Amino acid sequence: MATRATKLPKGIAKVIRRGPDGEIVSTYFYAWKGGPRLTGVPGSRAFMASYEAALKARRGGQADTLGGLALRYQASPEFAGLAESTKKEWRRRISKISADKADLDIGGLPLAALNDPRVKADILAWRDQWRDTPRGADFLMQVLSRVLSWGQQRGLLALNVVTGMGQLYKSNRSDQIWEADELDAYVTASASPEIGFVVPLACLVGLRLDDLRTLKWSEVGEVAIVKVTAKGRGRRTAVIPLLNETRDLLSRIRVQQAKRHAELDARAKRQGREPPTLPLTVLSNTFGRSWRYSGLETRVSETKAAANPPIQKHLHDARGTFATRLRKAGLTAPEIADVLGWDEERVEKLLTVYVDRDTIVKGIAERIQRLEMEARQGADHSRAAVVAGVELVSPTSQAGEVMRQIAINRRSETVPVVHGSGRRSARTAVHNRSQREEATTKRPLIDLCAYLGDGGVERRSTLVSDEWLGSEIARDPWLFRVVEFEPGYYDLQAEGPIQWPIPADVADRMWSDLKAAHG
Repeated sequence: MATRATKLPKGIAKVIRRGPDGEIVSTYFYAWKGGPRLTGVPGSRAFMASYEAALKARRGGQADTLGGLALRYQASPEFAGLAESTKKEWRRRISKISADKADLDIGGLPLAALNDPRVKADILAWRDQWRDTPRGADFLMQVLSRVLSWGQQRGLLALNVVTGMGQLYKSNRSDQIWEADELDAYVTASASPEIGFVVPLACLVGLRLDDLRTLKWSEVGEVAIVKVTAKGRGRRTAVIPLLNETRDLLSRIRVQQAKRHAELDARAKRQGREPPTLPLTVLSNTFGRSWRYSGLETRVSETKAAANPPIQKHLHDARGTFATRLRKAGLTAPEIADVLGWDEERVEKLLTVYVDRDTIVKGIAERIQRLEMEARQGADHSRAAVVAGVELVSPTSQAGEVMRQIAINRRSETVPVVHGSGRRSARTAVHNRSQREEATTKRPLIDLCAYLGDGGVERRSTLVSDEWLGSEIARDPWLFRVVEFEPGYYDLQAEGPIQWPIPADVADRMWSDLKAAHG
């Protein structure tokens, strides 16, 4: 570390890294603010050599190499426009990209070589050094791709050779949400109430870690949380409705902060120090101060590891938990985008990940359970009932054709549905007519049709046409998937409706999944 006697060249940036509780852990030096990190002890020959090399690259001594291009990008307005947390992480990766000492380093590659597709072999060999940490390797490639794209936009490169290279890390986190028992295990393993509040709150508000730790009490209103998100650098605002669970948790956090403040205040008086003030943020540490990003991240990881059994879920999965909850509550993509402060396009993509077919099947199973309960409690002991738009026809129905008037949620309209005995069916009625006014919407395919077992599939929604439904089934007969369509109004045929067959193997898997979820 630098001493007071060490005089550093003008312009060198000094960065102090602190631990979770605010103590100084280490000190780093950079050639300039936003520049490459310097190596060696300040004032030593190695330190000055790395400083001179950085200045040489900045003056253009390495301008015709990948390392020089990376440093020019780091000094560009495009890089300056990134969020501070993003720049911090990207500087570390740019340092590795610019390196040109080891055999596999790519910082010395001439720009001319980067226009030759054969250089991909060198880049992949460099990436594969970190194959044991695939997510980290993919992150390096992400930053490298941005550097090359920047060079291409500036006319320094003819192409981006990284485009199209596959990722090492493969993961489907569609079912990775925090379950109730995992939340209980996390709270139990917490070293303090303060850290125990973090994940439950994240699951109830859906904020990123940086937004969660900076959430202020002044941003918590009577009916909603209004938070300017860090990701959009102040351009996006998340409006999060306060659920009863959220209110209860916030009340417990306030009580704990007041209790901790009383303890710290009494200690300060005993030691003759100035008493602390109450924290402005919702989350605070045991010192009564707002959390630092690295400290909070570290404490959450330690708590997950201390749980029995250790929790494998990520803190970021709390956002998926919240997104899934909103989707199950019936919110549309624009509504979820407003709540979470996301772009609508990104919401559409995330819904296909976080709300998968298992969620749909479980929802159908829950509706079936409610149906059976109402059927048992009904005065007429009927075997058929309609719950949430789903009709089950019992295989024990009397022989012959039966005409039933089914009251469906279409503002007092009724539609006659004809079916025979011995059929198992899950018939879905159309939903609220107001949804037809939307340009496009998304629903499970099973919500738009009736599956009649061996009889195939019939249209049971006026929102889509026979032609559209037939093309969707021909494309993919799995009925538990989510489809996007433009709602309209198409009359249901009273007689001779069109039926589309479902392959036997697909039908068997659908019934197997439904029974498993129902059981």
